[in-house]
Amino acid sequence: MKTCTKCKIQKEKEKFRIKKESKDGLRPWCRECESQYRKDNREKENKRYAEWAKKNHEQVITKSKEYRENNKDKINELHKKWSKENKDRVYEYRKKWRDNNIEKQKAIDKKACESMSDFYISNMIVKYTNLNRTDIPKEIIELKRIQLKITREIRKKNVNK
Repeated sequence: MKTCTKCKIQKEKEKFRIKKESKDGLRPWCRECESQYRKDNREKENKRYAEWAKKNHEQVITKSKEYRENNKDKINELHKKWSKENKDRVYEYRKKWRDNNIEKQKAIDKKACESMSDFYISNMIVKYTNLNRTDIPKEIIELKRIQLKITREIRKKNVNK
């Protein structure tokens, strides 16, 4: 048991965050008091962290990189979840990017067209049907890829005549 120096209530040690520098290895305030303090002083805490991050730029980069490498799956899941919940924002961002990067988008489209990736082919199928991209079986994608290859070969031979 330990007493929080802020609320003066005696609590289990699990209710305190770790602080290696202290004698008992725990912070003086309980998690609830720390959380409430951060909520009440959000701007002050953000400013304090920003100043610390500026001074410790290399450490922030190293820790961030380390975290991303160790939590790739978790980050991907969170990103997917956020994207599903914010479809309008994602759409607007992508539209704005395409409008501001027309040449880059053309190069990306050309590369996708030439490589005939699954994504490119499924987009073609979605464009001309009422199917959802996730509902398209791999076999259909492969058949569409074969059809595209044949169509392109026919066009090449007609152009060369």
